[in-house]
Amino acid sequence: DLDTPRGAEGGSCDSPRAAEGKERDHAIPDGGRDRAVDLPSAWDAEQVCAWLEAVARLSQQQRDALAPHGLDGQVLLHLASLDDSAKNAILRDDFGLQRVGDRVRLWRALDELAEEEHRLGSLSRQMTSRETSL
Repeated sequence: DLDTPRGAEGGSCDSPRAAEGKERDHAIPDGGRDRAVDLPSAWDAEQVCAWLEAVARLSQQQRDALAPHGLDGQVLLHLASLDDSAKNAILRDDFGLQRVGDRVRLWRALDELAEEEHRLGSLSRQMTSRETSL
């Protein structure tokens, strides 16, 4: 449900750098040392705000308008999975992205995020499988 935030309490995305120091949720062994990997599905609201700025290139005002919607990584991935018509309507009507360019930019970024989640999830499962077989 897009209206029900999971652990997010609205506000603003005024500190996207706050996510940089956060502890990573998943670690994948890499040649004897752990390499931290954040699966997008595990992102909290702060990490989503940082992604909205860095990757989707939304303005501060646009990020602040999205903040009260309680977006986390799982919600972003759900949005990416919607059909084009539903995705467009949510971005325009619910999130207030009126300019086509802003919607297309976020739309494409969501699709790329879903691909990244799939790639990282597959890599994590492969590494876990190798560890258990040793």
